[in-house]
Amino acid sequence: MRHRPLLLLALASIAGPAAADAQVFTDRASFEAALGGAVREPFEAASLVGTTGTGAQPSLSFPDFTVATAPNAAKVIDVPYYGAANTTPGGKNYLYLDTDIGGQGSISTFTPAASVFGVGFDYTGLQTGVTVTVQGQTFPLPDTSSASARFWGFVSSAPISSFVVNSGTDSGYGIDEMTFGQPCGAPSFAYGQGCPGSGGFVPVLAGEPCAEVGQPYTLTVSNGLGGATAVFFLGLAAGDVSLGGGCSYLLSPIFPPLFALPLGGAGAGNGQTILPQVVPANAPLGAVVTLQVLIQEPTLPAGLSASNGWRITIG
Repeated sequence: MRHRPLLLLALASIAGPAAADAQVFTDRASFEAALGGAVREPFEAASLVGTTGTGAQPSLSFPDFTVATAPNAAKVIDVPYYGAANTTPGGKNYLYLDTDIGGQGSISTFTPAASVFGVGFDYTGLQTGVTVTVQGQTFPLPDTSSASARFWGFVSSAPISSFVVNSGTDSGYGIDEMTFGQPCGAPSFAYGQGCPGSGGFVPVLAGEPCAEVGQPYTLTVSNGLGGATAVFFLGLAAGDVSLGGGCSYLLSPIFPPLFALPLGGAGAGNGQTILPQVVPANAPLGAVVTLQVLIQEPTLPAGLSASNGWRITIG
């Protein structure tokens, strides 16, 4: 089912650009879906540098980024060591950040070759107390004691010029599949949690990763109750207002609904619709809208089910 140009209505309500927003990911699939496009450095074509016990360098350069370390810690090796290992299927090489000094960690600054809007990496052999700092925010990196490898990613609506990993007292750990995303001026992404409807299905609101002026942009609703009425709401930022029954209104400020339409399909989890758009050529760059769908379901405690929020930045 197709419907009116939602973005044309939404953009008419925008006064101007909003502040930068960002999201942390611990799942690579979700991270890359938020970017829509990304480049990876698997280190398989990189020359080996150093060994497990010697040869740490102050910096190394790769096609898409440079890493500088203090004290010297940059290596590329091809053997597992104290939990650090390659994560590329069928690969061997990985970036090994090792000071060669027991109990002495490193501060490693990663600088992309060009400003990007997303950074992510697999990591291995990491102890507790390690942090990553990006855009003035510092986040803990969960250790790998309960997993052979973990992923950490960060997507922002503002350009990322560098990020820093401080390994504390961890003298050596591995990084692989370093990933950078630059799909557009700023990516669109899902945020918050929807609440289930009939059959336990949680409605999903999604869109394309890039909303660029003058270009097509498609929104979709899926996983709803077929034939039920879906009500579309607009905000200018994320929100969190309880609607009862475990459901939340994820937009701010609170505006009247944009419009309502019946979902196609029949039965629980089968409700869906497609909304093809064109971003207006005069849409203000950097403007942000947030969207959510509430689906009317009178038999539920709250009388409705709710989708996740969807954040769009015009790039």
